[in-house]
Amino acid sequence: MNNVKEKLDGLEKIEKEEREELKSLLRQVVQDENKSGDKRNIQ
Repeated sequence: MNNVKEKLDGLEKIEKEEREELKSLLRQVVQDENKSGDKRNIQ
């Protein structure tokens, strides 16, 4: 039973790390979009 709990804890940790990674990627994409949007507005 402990094995199952350890595996679940490991999965939760991985999921949390993946969510954080996705959040930072999304932030980066949004920032890039904002930058390119600014350039388009200037022209």
